[in-house]
Amino acid sequence: MKLRNRLVLLLATIFVAGFTARAEQTEQEWYLETDTEVSIPMSGVAFLLAADDDTHFSVVTVDNTSYDGITRATFAQHSTTGLGHVSVSDEIAVFPTMVNSTLNISGCKSGAAVQVVSLAGQTVISATVDGSDAAIDVSNLAPGCYLLKVGKQAVKFIKR
Repeated sequence: MKLRNRLVLLLATIFVAGFTARAEQTEQEWYLETDTEVSIPMSGVAFLLAADDDTHFSVVTVDNTSYDGITRATFAQHSTTGLGHVSVSDEIAVFPTMVNSTLNISGCKSGAAVQVVSLAGQTVISATVDGSDAAIDVSNLAPGCYLLKVGKQAVKFIKR
């Protein structure tokens, strides 16, 4: 195997340990994203294995799953909740999705109906958007998961 490829694999393995340590300190987790459209949490990557042809490699996870035929990988940071800045549609965005007091909505149509629904199905907040942006006060809600409905679209958020 070429020295360059071995060096790249060594550096990637070192990054695995570094990304995992940094991710534990935040609500974010690093992922290895492959050109084969696989996204693997860095905490689940055991090692990278080079193929004999010098152009492909495999990712082996801690549970011994092997992802083969990878030619390119990138690293991305994702929220550990599975939530982040969420686009409900092409125009509407909801943020933050882990909220203490105010949930922001942008890109709405004026007059759009907005509802916050508990996971039990109870509507706990109803509002109508006056402009393209809205701020929904959720400070009185109990901590937990909720759905925000904007028109016919819905997105999950967490009240801390």
